[in-house]
Amino acid sequence: MEIIVTEAKINSPPALELISELSAILKEISGDGGSNSFQDFDQRNPRDLFLLANYGSTSVGCVALREVDFETCELKRMYARHKGAGTRLLEEFEARALLLGFRRIILSTRRINTKAIAFYKRNGFKEIEPYGAYKERPPNISICMAKEI
Repeated sequence: MEIIVTEAKINSPPALELISELSAILKEISGDGGSNSFQDFDQRNPRDLFLLANYGSTSVGCVALREVDFETCELKRMYARHKGAGTRLLEEFEARALLLGFRRIILSTRRINTKAIAFYKRNGFKEIEPYGAYKERPPNISICMAKEI
């Protein structure tokens, strides 16, 4: 059985379950669930989307794409609870970002989340200067990364 990635509504039950699970894990790792940095996601924007990874009938991962500007999108709320789901989600995220006309992906994660940082580095992301709200955080808290696609 393969992992299938589809677009979904952010308020669908599987999406809400995965986002809630991710927030709980992030809160355990860092003391902050990270949901405040996801408040501006707006699926009414035709260049914002939310993807679910499914293994059979079970949702096993998610990721949101948020438009930053004409050429840049931000990867938000990436979570995978099944081996291979993260890679599959990222592949689909990049493919859809290109179709939407984006040329660059940016993201931020907590420095304490070393597993996520290693995953992004393995997949071609490089550390960049903090952007947006992350400029105001102490540099030891978050890492910002980018990838040209």
